[in-house]
Amino acid sequence: MSSAINYDTDSIAVVCSKLGTMGPQELVAVLPQVMKRYGIRPQLNFGYSGDPTGLAQQTVLKDGVGSALAAVVGVPGNNALITTSSVGSGGAFTVLRVADVFKDIPATAIVVNAAAGVSIWTPAAGKKFRLLGGIFSLVAAGLLILGDGIGGVELLRVALAAGISIVLPAMGNGILSAAANNALSAYGTATNLNGVVFGTEE
Repeated sequence: MSSAINYDTDSIAVVCSKLGTMGPQELVAVLPQVMKRYGIRPQLNFGYSGDPTGLAQQTVLKDGVGSALAAVVGVPGNNALITTSSVGSGGAFTVLRVADVFKDIPATAIVVNAAAGVSIWTPAAGKKFRLLGGIFSLVAAGLLILGDGIGGVELLRVALAAGISIVLPAMGNGILSAAANNALSAYGTATNLNGVVFGTEE
């Protein structure tokens, strides 16, 4: 297999196979373009260190301030590849999610009682919702609370002025539901809720 990457025809699986045949210097040169074309983000800065004997080579992935994130050791022409998008609070590498599910909330009546909360996002069977963001407004000023399931754990609460929309701030990888099939519920001040929530189903 040729190691030259054809960005118009190669699938990500084919690209990864080709990257595995490249030497460290070529890998460092090609990876930024691969990450950009295939939507892997954020971009990392790459450094290289080599054993002067040529028996072992190491590719070091570094963040924007030069701290090493990971090191891949291999022999020339037979290199492993690690791709990552972000590091969580536990230090583990995680994939940065991008929303592909959007749920409209048109003039939906909400009530005070969590046990009677209204479902604003019901994931597909066997899936968990991951809340990545949302835009909300209430017809009357009050409190909006989002819960994990009807009557479930409170996820977040916001106070809203009447008719004024609020956009949730950047939430990184957001909030993953505790259990499959749980709906994202809304309750709070008895009024009508308008808006949209978005995220992924996993």
